[in-house]
Amino acid sequence: MTPMTAPQPSDDRPEVSAIVSVLNGERFIGDISEYLVNQTFEDLEVIFVISSKCVDASLDKARESASGMRRAKVFEYPDTGELGGSKNYGKDRASGRCLWFLDVDDRPSLHYLEEMVAVRRRRKAQVVGCNFIYSSERTPFEEDPGAYEVLEMTGPEAAVMRATERYPVASWSMLYDADFVKANGIRFEEGICEDIGFTYRTLLNADTVCYCTKPLYKYMITPGSVCNSRENRDRRGRTEIRRYDSLEEYVTGRENEEFLKRRFALLRIRSAGHMTFGRFYRYVKSPEYLDMLKRTGGTQVLLEGGFQWLFPSLYFLMIRYWFLQVFYRSGKRYSKPVPSDGGSHRVHLRYQVRGRLLEHLRQVLELRDQRRPVGVVGGGGPFDPVQYAAVGPFGLGREHGPFRDVVVA
Repeated sequence: MTPMTAPQPSDDRPEVSAIVSVLNGERFIGDISEYLVNQTFEDLEVIFVISSKCVDASLDKARESASGMRRAKVFEYPDTGELGGSKNYGKDRASGRCLWFLDVDDRPSLHYLEEMVAVRRRRKAQVVGCNFIYSSERTPFEEDPGAYEVLEMTGPEAAVMRATERYPVASWSMLYDADFVKANGIRFEEGICEDIGFTYRTLLNADTVCYCTKPLYKYMITPGSVCNSRENRDRRGRTEIRRYDSLEEYVTGRENEEFLKRRFALLRIRSAGHMTFGRFYRYVKSPEYLDMLKRTGGTQVLLEGGFQWLFPSLYFLMIRYWFLQVFYRSGKRYSKPVPSDGGSHRVHLRYQVRGRLLEHLRQVLELRDQRRPVGVVGGGGPFDPVQYAAVGPFGLGREHGPFRDVVVA
């Protein structure tokens, strides 16, 4: 989908507006302010958005820090929309050509903006994302002088990458074209888990999206933060599920609609793992959950969702272990950095079809139900051999959906 025409930027605009939302982050403001002063990109304005619900001295600390910066603003946000509302509040007051929503407690590379802006200019991208590192250690970012690949793709391709966990979801890992965001009316949903909808909407409306495989950001796993506190577990799980409910309607009629809806169902299944066990169990056994499985279908959705429904205790233990010891493990990179070979690369998502597997699948289907024509599966429509070749005969292929490979060409 082609984005709407946006007005041309004026010459006196800063290149980047860095928007820092703060709720009780007084102890982190000094470090992030020092970072913003010392990082290597100069054409920058800083916008601190301080929640009116702060019970510490965040507002005073932000004003003190801003006084030592060349171009900085401090706003007290009358907090009615939490993180999503705070980011919208800062975005509406930003004047930069690009938007960066920086978390106050994180540790980016000193070269983050320098490298991300260079990619945006060179590739004329509306959205640029980067690889990052999960960490529980509050040490400075370890700079890597190496050169790594930048992958270029269309917006719909990037949405598929995101849905298969190969492109990040967090707004702090991305640089957005401000006029593109405004022209397409894209805003954060109020509340927490606000990045999910914003990221998909920007990707789906973009012509060109890039992904820097070089890690440029250290995401701090801060105990007690909005997304990492025990008190917010139930709320986080339910809110993530609602975000995917909203996106299911948004992608209707768009490219890769059915694939994205199935992936959203799978992500709902896994988001439930953020809840405490009691709320998790009630959700899995609810009519809402069963309706989602029936409505969405898809081999992997039915397999994983069915396992979750039949063995909720076992699934809960497995997903919690995966979250804590694998996905959010301190020191883990989001994706594997790809060393550069000096060329220019585009990403193409392709189907991988294997003739012998297709023949095997047809035989399996014939034997499974002699009364059903070979060309029909489960009464749900025509048999799509490419779809089945991609996910494997039991829906457990290496990638999750019809797009098996990411090809860098």
